[in-house]
Amino acid sequence: MKKPKVYINKIEKNINNNKENYYYRNNDYKKDFSPINIKEKINDIFSSDDFVYKSNVIIILKNGKEIKDELIAIKNNELILLNNDKINIDIIENIKKAI
Repeated sequence: MKKPKVYINKIEKNINNNKENYYYRNNDYKKDFSPINIKEKINDIFSSDDFVYKSNVIIILKNGKEIKDELIAIKNNELILLNNDKINIDIIENIKKAI
């Protein structure tokens, strides 16, 4: 059986396709919070293009408790989660969309 003939093009340039890799671990998100206004972050979540009726979020409260849940609404200075829990905005230290 004959081997097929394959044309191999000569590579004359330096290829650097692995210089901008990022490794994500589950606990890296705590470093990714930026210090801006909480109400602005909440408004950004609700006004994003991918928000239809809920958004997966990570909420860190001022007492250090971390909540991962689906955010569906805001009413009377409270966030309403999918499981019908309400969180007052004043006790939130940080909020971010979950990946």
